[in-house]
Amino acid sequence: MTTFDPRAYWEQRLERSSGLEGVGYVGLGHAFNSWMYRVRRNVFNRTVRKHMPQRGSAAVLDIGSGTGVYLRCWRSLGVRTITGTDITDTAVARLKIDLPEVELFRMDITEGDPRIKGAYDAVSCMDVLFHVVDDARLQQALLNMRLALKPGGTVFLSDNFLHHLIEGRNALRHPHLAQTETAL
Repeated sequence: MTTFDPRAYWEQRLERSSGLEGVGYVGLGHAFNSWMYRVRRNVFNRTVRKHMPQRGSAAVLDIGSGTGVYLRCWRSLGVRTITGTDITDTAVARLKIDLPEVELFRMDITEGDPRIKGAYDAVSCMDVLFHVVDDARLQQALLNMRLALKPGGTVFLSDNFLHHLIEGRNALRHPHLAQTETAL
């Protein structure tokens, strides 16, 4: 098995496709990925409205912003300040053009960044963690998300959580639900 380089992997994927296929399911095409993200947006918006009814003064951090799906959701939900991060320069450069009102910078959540410490009312990390294939780096990512929050803040997290461990391939590892809950 070769060592997985997540930054290089995502740079290559996003350079090939700027649309939902770049962040969605490879090989399933535009129609499927459009449908899947429409469902995900609806669930995200409904969940945020329920668990964060006071959003007008909120500062939020989106991890793994990719093509900006959840940045646009946060914008439509009326939050005050949106910060997006991605592991790739490609995504950050595109998003700076598409969403000039959003603060964007390159960051690997497994390494963190001093700019995010204690600054946010909410953190969203949607379908990102199953690409963190190293246990220690996954633990660090979860810690960095917690450290990004103000006291009383909320994490909005979506992933392919499993109830038992399954080893993934180079670019995928499905987090174990109990381990993630304990780490959070």
